Amino acid sequence: MPGPAVTVLVATLGENPLLPEALRQAQEQAAALPAEVLLVVNAPEAAFPAAYRDAWRALAHRVLFEERSGKSHALNRGVAEARGAIVAFLDDDATPAPRWLESITAPLRAGASGVAGCGGRVLPVYPAGGPPEWYRRIVARGPSTFLGPYHDLGPLPQEYRRGIFLAPFGANCAYRRELLLQYPYRAELGPSRATGLRGGEDTEVACRLRAHGWRLLYCPDAVVYHPVEPARMTRDYVARGYYIQGVENVRMRRILGEVTIAAGYARVRLARSWARWALASLLRRRSRHRLAFRVQFHRGQIQEILRPGARP
Repeated sequence: MPGPAVTVLVATLGENPLLPEALRQAQEQAAALPAEVLLVVNAPEAAFPAAYRDAWRALAHRVLFEERSGKSHALNRGVAEARGAIVAFLDDDATPAPRWLESITAPLRAGASGVAGCGGRVLPVYPAGGPPEWYRRIVARGPSTFLGPYHDLGPLPQEYRRGIFLAPFGANCAYRRELLLQYPYRAELGPSRATGLRGGEDTEVACRLRAHGWRLLYCPDAVVYHPVEPARMTRDYVARGYYIQGVENVRMRRILGEVTIAAGYARVRLARSWARWALASLLRRRSRHRLAFRVQFHRGQIQEILRPGARP
C-alpha cells in the first residue's frame, strides 16, 4: 500500500498538558487525507513513565525520542523519518480549526509551481478577561509577532515577499519534505534549554528557501488557535522575548550570509531607543512600553554581535 501523502509533525518536550488534545485534533484531520501523525519528543525515552509513552502512542501513528536538546534537532529528526512527501507542522499546545490540514497542504498537494511551503494564520486565545491593554496594543501593531503568538496577513491568499523577515510560523506551516532534507533547520536557532532561545528556526529556513528561488504561500483558511498563558503577558517575559529576538536577528543574518550590522551602529540605535523611552516615560506616553522593549531588542543585537567566537 502507498504511504501517506502528508505527515503531521508535532515536536514536544513532553510536558505540555495540552499535547493530548493537539494530537487528537491532528489525528482526526489526518484520517481524511490520508496523513500520518508523527510525534517527536525532545528528550530521552527513559525520562517518561510508561503510562505517558503508551498514551502518546495511542494518539499518534508513531512516536520518536530525540535526545539532542533543541527543537531544531527534533524537527530535523521528524523530517528525516516522515513518510509523507509533505510535512505539516503543528505546535504541541495549538488547536487546529476544522479543515486546517486540508487547507495548509492544498497548494503543495496540487503541485503548485515553484512552491516550497505554505503558512497559515495563528490566532492567540487569551485567558478570561483578555490581555493587558499595553500587550494588546503591541500585538495589534503588525501582522505577525512572537507575542501570542500572532500571525495574520489578512483574508486573501498571497505570496510571502522576499527580503523581509516575514515568514510562515512554525506553529502552522507545511513544506515539501525533500526541501527540508536539503535545507534543514539550524541548531543555532530555535527553542532550546541549552541556548535559551525561543525561536527563529522557522523564519530562517523560510528565508533560506526564498533566497534559493522558492516560493512560499500564505493560506488564510488554514487557521490554528494558540493559547496564551498569563505568564507570557508580563512585562518581564515580553522584555526578555525582545532581547532574545535581537540575538536571533543577528544570528539569522549571519547564517543567511547577510552583512551583520556593526556594533557601533547597534549602540547608536540603542541610545536612540533609550532617549525616546526616557522622554515617553517622562511624558507618560502610551508608547513607553513599546520603546522599552525596543531597547531590549537592540541590547540583544549588541550582545550577539560581540559574542566571543561568533564570526563577523
